[in-house]
Amino acid sequence: MNALSLLRKSLAAVAPAALIAIAAPAWAAPPSTPVTMQITVTPQQSVNGVIPTNPGNSPNAVYAYSTVAGDSLSDSIPVNVCITSLTDDGTLSTWSVNIDIGSDAPAGNLTGVDASPSTVTFSKGDGVGTCKVSTIIIASDPLQDLNSSGVDYNKNIKITYDNPPGKDDVGVNVDGLTHIKIMVTVNPPAGPTCFATDSDFNFLFACDGTTAITSGTDGRFAIVANRKNIEVATNPGQFYYNVLWKNSSGSPVTVNVGFLRAGVVPNGTQAIHAAVFPPAFAGADLAGFNAVNDAIPGGKADVISGVTVPAGWTLWVDYHLEWGGLGKLVPVGASNSCSTANQAWTVSATLTTSAGAPIGDPCIAGGKGYLKK
Repeated sequence: MNALSLLRKSLAAVAPAALIAIAAPAWAAPPSTPVTMQITVTPQQSVNGVIPTNPGNSPNAVYAYSTVAGDSLSDSIPVNVCITSLTDDGTLSTWSVNIDIGSDAPAGNLTGVDASPSTVTFSKGDGVGTCKVSTIIIASDPLQDLNSSGVDYNKNIKITYDNPPGKDDVGVNVDGLTHIKIMVTVNPPAGPTCFATDSDFNFLFACDGTTAITSGTDGRFAIVANRKNIEVATNPGQFYYNVLWKNSSGSPVTVNVGFLRAGVVPNGTQAIHAAVFPPAFAGADLAGFNAVNDAIPGGKADVISGVTVPAGWTLWVDYHLEWGGLGKLVPVGASNSCSTANQAWTVSATLTTSAGAPIGDPCIAGGKGYLKK
């Protein structure tokens, strides 16, 4: 074998190793990320005092609300977003990191929830301990009682790091409570109370002469008939149906009141009146009764609409009435004894929100009449 052949054989033997040595730098680990940091998310107590829970030591901050049908939910939740560790080797003259606060999947059915700002930005110059705040603002529409029990509305929010394509020179780890869950249970509104009085705010008498009948339909009244057996008067001569409702929710509620009458007719063109009373409401008394009758007039068409009751205030509506049997023959079988009085009148009030949701059950009050001997 000549010298040229030996040289060629030697080069063939070492070529692969030489190629490997040359290519090795291309396979080496990339240089370390110039900037690395940890961002910690800490949702806070809400403005309305709701403290988040963290069930199961999960990354979830759960805010539980309870309200009544027809009410709107309004609150604000501050969320602290902080740099808790940072390494910057100085390679980059500028850098920035966006932390996004937005809907998770599934987003949930509670509307009117937004983060402000929806993006929190950290940049070069921010150091460990730098905190910024995004506020989750809740301003819902009126809510309804969707389920027989349990949560009716929810909203899921996720806090994430926005890493734009090609921007991998900043390494970010987001930890803490990065999932915010808002859960709302909607309950039927507390129902109204009602009772019947005369025009001087005396409760209807019981048969023993007391005025202890403050609700229901067992109050008594006397009916006077003339010689022609025509009913001409009652004692008391006029009646008032009174219905009260306290708005125990945390927001104003606009209320409509509809009446269903039996045995009585409106007295006057403005037989219905309404008023609202601030807390602490001392209860129904003559002064309040007089205030109602000087307040919002509602005509005589068995309805008053659009009365706004602030949170914690009490609505009082009354209906001025008189016996519907006046001028008519005494009915066959009419009792002339208080204990067996059977000429009855009733009024039922149904309260609803402006969205049409019922507020409790209808409230019925009235009285029973007998022929005065």
